[in-house]
Amino acid sequence: MNQFSKSEIQTDYDLIAKDLKRAREERGLGLEEVSRQTKINLKYLRAIESGDFSALPSGLYARKFLKQYAKFLSLNIDTILEAFDQLDNKNKKTGKKLFSNQVVNNKYFLSLPALFRNIFILMIVASFFTYLAYSFQDIRSAPELVLIQPAEDFITEEKSIIIEGYTENDAEISINGESILVNLDSSFKKELKLKEGINEIIIEASKKYGKTNIIKRQILVK
Repeated sequence: MNQFSKSEIQTDYDLIAKDLKRAREERGLGLEEVSRQTKINLKYLRAIESGDFSALPSGLYARKFLKQYAKFLSLNIDTILEAFDQLDNKNKKTGKKLFSNQVVNNKYFLSLPALFRNIFILMIVASFFTYLAYSFQDIRSAPELVLIQPAEDFITEEKSIIIEGYTENDAEISINGESILVNLDSSFKKELKLKEGINEIIIEASKKYGKTNIIKRQILVK
């Protein structure tokens, strides 16, 4: 079993990604084979190995995929996650600092001529109406739908499969026309019975006044 020490985990997402890729290649595994065994979508595995963690689903799923991949490769999960969390927290703190540097003292605004104050007020009003337009567009748009598993064109010998993913808080999910429960963290999970041959699975996410987002999967049961 390969082990990571703190000295081996360097402060760069790319280096974490390279360590994972090297461990996979040492085992002679292709990404497609890893995707099949771990049920992690192939595009997310590629994102992890390229160090592009921003391409992973938001929330806790990036950390979940990293943990699952490291466990599959028999690596030191705690050390990898610790390094990832340190980098993630560092980036968040840096972003907060950059934002705080852009805050302008209110006294400076009070000292500006009336013309500049009026321009500022107009900008606030314009921003408000832009926000309203964006909110209306968001209501009318199809909700986000991310399918964690199964992968596309999945082949199995099992007679059932787990359908797992996440959507938006106010969205409704149906699988092959049957409504299923969406958890408080916007995730959903359901076991679906399969028949021999090709099984078509249709996952739909919809909002009351918006459009519907649809993902289709074909599962072949040998």
